[in-house]
Amino acid sequence: MQAIMLPSQICLLFIVTASWFCLNTASQLENMEMLAPPERPSSITNIDELRRYIKELNMYYLILARPRYGRSVSNKKPVRSQPQS
Repeated sequence: MQAIMLPSQICLLFIVTASWFCLNTASQLENMEMLAPPERPSSITNIDELRRYIKELNMYYLILARPRYGRSVSNKKPVRSQPQS
């Protein structure tokens, strides 16, 4: 049996790959949009505006400052083996 891909299989593989790439890119753009700081109002006229802005700013800093576990591949620490009893 030969391991040659048919043109229809190649086309299907291309469509699946392109779809995955588009969905992945779109979700990354949405995540980047979430990381933008809230828009600062030009003037704060009442206490509710100030509360809303401070709440949005607080959420922004909470997201920005949260620890990112597993992100750094180059700084891996060696795992110590368990002592044998």
